[in-house]
Amino acid sequence: MVIVADNLESAVGISKAKAIKNQAVLFSPACPSFDPFDNYKNRGNKFKELVLNV
Repeated sequence: MVIVADNLESAVGISKAKAIKNQAVLFSPACPSFDPFDNYKNRGNKFKELVLNV
């Protein structure tokens, strides 16, 4: 299944709603995100923060 989200917060929320227990969710950005994030490390850190706070 592929789901497109408008932003990282939406992607995490949709993933939480759709995921089945013990199922992996792959975070795979389709393009660079230069506007909201400085670099891939910053984006990855924000992703981890969102996932841990869900």
